[in-house]
Amino acid sequence: MASFPDRKVNELRFKLQSLPNELKSWRDQSAANQALEKNHSQISRLAFRVEGLHGKVISEFKDLEKNGKLLLFADSLERKALAVHMVWDFFRSKFALREVGAFAPYLALADAFTRECYVEPFRKMKNLPTGELCPAPLVTFDNEISPWAKPQNLSKPDPQEGGFLTPQQFNDALKQLPVALLGLPWSFLSYLPHMSLLAHEVGHAIERDCDLESTLDLAANNMPLSDEGHRAAWQTWRKEVFADLYGALMAGPAFVWSLADYLAKDEQSITAENRPHSNQSWTQYPTTSLRILLLCRFLESHNFAADAASIRSQWKTDYPEHSLPGFEKDFDSVIDALASAARFADLSGLAFPTPVAPAMTSPERRIAGLYSRDIELRDNEPQPARAYVAAARLLMDQQTVRPLEEVWRKLAQHHLRSRPPFVAGENLQQPVIEEDRERAAGAEVADILFRDL
Repeated sequence: MASFPDRKVNELRFKLQSLPNELKSWRDQSAANQALEKNHSQISRLAFRVEGLHGKVISEFKDLEKNGKLLLFADSLERKALAVHMVWDFFRSKFALREVGAFAPYLALADAFTRECYVEPFRKMKNLPTGELCPAPLVTFDNEISPWAKPQNLSKPDPQEGGFLTPQQFNDALKQLPVALLGLPWSFLSYLPHMSLLAHEVGHAIERDCDLESTLDLAANNMPLSDEGHRAAWQTWRKEVFADLYGALMAGPAFVWSLADYLAKDEQSITAENRPHSNQSWTQYPTTSLRILLLCRFLESHNFAADAASIRSQWKTDYPEHSLPGFEKDFDSVIDALASAARFADLSGLAFPTPVAPAMTSPERRIAGLYSRDIELRDNEPQPARAYVAAARLLMDQQTVRPLEEVWRKLAQHHLRSRPPFVAGENLQQPVIEEDRERAAGAEVADILFRDL
């Protein structure tokens, strides 16, 4: 019978082998024609990075075993191995949702939608070559009441008895991984038009990941205003205003319609919004009416005048008054300052497209027209993700043969069926993953994650 020390060595060996085996199974699940093929690049890059990080633990195991000191440091090795699992589990649970049939079409479309709003703008702002892979947002559901963008450096492990990783260690490790997590309330699963609200959250991710904060803050500090007394408010609102403008740039009128629907409530509450903090400071968001009216002005300046007029007319019919009308005089200055600081002009070819001419039918209007008559796109007709989401919004104002929720589900299912293998966004080419490069990047995380372990 083997001695207990020998049994402990074998136990550690088995434990350390479990994660590489699991990571390979996830990569296999993201191969062509498999359940997670649309997340191929995300899963592959993350898996190789986690594998590189885990390789540091395996290497230490071998060195300690060779030097006869393995049992002396067995507890440390166990903690390090578990820390790697914690990092991987942060994403593992999100990918697992995509293997549930009821969620897969929606999440595949949501991932594609956020890619269209994020990847090429990120590449443009960072001046990256066309072939270089960019971080790709990953959408998940949770119990928050509003959509959110969770920066990697704000995440932390769940509190646990005897926990050994500090939130800072975990945060810093996640920050090195090539995925930005975006969240939606579970209730959005049956309400496809509100997927457009993710464009606002992508705006927050773009600001963070493209290092725009100081540039945008400077623009807010110096933009000309109708009343200098307004500046403190716009400075406080700056982050949310930028995310709103970015959302409208990338998702077009559908974003503004959904935001207005989402924020609507009783007239008295909308009218009374002002400075609700007890100390009379400004809150991080503008009042609801200012948000919607500012975005209508933005749409007008981006060739969506008819949509802007329709939204504004309906909003003012339902909410004829608001408490800060003087701030409307600042709209053009705010839009110009923030759009210039974030180089919106450079993103014009990546923004939500406007019809070339009035007589031409946009993709979203064609899709909405077909599905309102219970006619489906063919499987060899892949469409941009943003077109499906905008079509879902248009269908709300059209009479449909089937219940709206069923039609929306058909749109998401068509997107999932019509994409070629591996393809999740508009780029129809299979991404090239540099395995050694990803593993090396993962190995570098060890200095952060294993600190004091």
